[in-house]
This record gives sequence, C-alpha cells and structure tokens, in this order.
Amino acid sequence: MECKITKKATELFLKLGFKSVTMDDIAQESGISKKTIYQHFKNKTELIQSCVDDSMKTVAINISEVKTKGLNAVQEQLEIRNVILAQLKNEKTSPHLQLQRYYPGIYKITRTKHFELVYASVSQNLQKGIGEGLYRKELDLDIITRMHFICAIELKNQDIFPSENYSVRDLMNIYIENYLRSIVTPKGLEILEQHLHNQ
Repeated sequence: MECKITKKATELFLKLGFKSVTMDDIAQESGISKKTIYQHFKNKTELIQSCVDDSMKTVAINISEVKTKGLNAVQEQLEIRNVILAQLKNEKTSPHLQLQRYYPGIYKITRTKHFELVYASVSQNLQKGIGEGLYRKELDLDIITRMHFICAIELKNQDIFPSENYSVRDLMNIYIENYLRSIVTPKGLEILEQHLHNQ
C-alpha cells in the first residue's frame, strides 16, 4: 500500500507541483481514504520526502544498470544522459525549485544525496574514460565532477532557462555534447562524432 501511495503521489507532484497537490487529491486519485494515507505517512512533508527518496533510488538503479552494460566511457555517459532525460520527461512542473521554495529542509537533504550520486557516477566514468584512452589523462577529476553537477542542476533553473523558451531535453543534449567535447581525446572524439552522426 505504501508503494502505491508513493507512486501515485509522485505522479501528481510532478504533474501539478508539491504545493498544489493535497492529501485529499492523493487519496482520491489512489482510490483510498485519506485515513489510509495517514496510517503510512504522518503528514504531507513525510510523504514528499518518501517520494523524492524513491525517485532518487530509481535513478541510481537505472544508472547502475547502464554501468553493467560494458559500454565504453563515452557511450556510457551518453546512455546515462538518456536515463536522466527519461526521468525529466515526467516533470510538468519545476520540482527542484518548488522543493527549494516550499520545503527547504527536504531540498537540502535531497541536494546532498543528489550530489553524492552524481559525484560517484561521474568520477567513475571519468576514471574509466582515462583508462580507456578516451578522456584526457590530465583532467582534475574532482573539479570536473563538481562543475558537472552544478551545470546539470542549473539547466533546470527557470530564471536562466525559462521553460517557455528552452526545452530541458535540448539543453541536456547540448550540454552533454559540449561536456564530452571538453574532456575527450581524439580517440574519444571519434566515438562521440560517430554517435552524433548516427542520431
């Protein structure tokens, strides 16, 4: 039951926003009573935290699956981009902005977890790429990883990239291409160019 509630609540939060959706809305859309929801979550804030944690776990699992495919580092990074884009396509609102504005405690915890996930994934990919001769060996892995996190987060910043003018999908594709171009060796560039040619 808890999974059912979390799944439906996540759908509604991403579609309508954390602020707009009420516990009554979730109960009605889930086909259960509000009392049932409160048997599993003491309040809306706790439910939101559960939804955010669940979404983060899903992304982490999907990224881990990509890393087991035996792709080279460039292909792996492009495939991870696809995982992120698949997650973003369900977002009709700006969840990060809404968390920051209305649930700063959850936002702070989530940002820390998000950073840890990105840091581990990107640093592993960079090390792999250097080992394969696809990324430049002189890269400062710590700085590149931190910069990557900041850039990826800011693509969702509505003040910088208002959604009526910019598609997050287009922004992500442009960013990842330029990110890879800045770190690849000539050998890595051949793989990237081949991928872009085949798109």
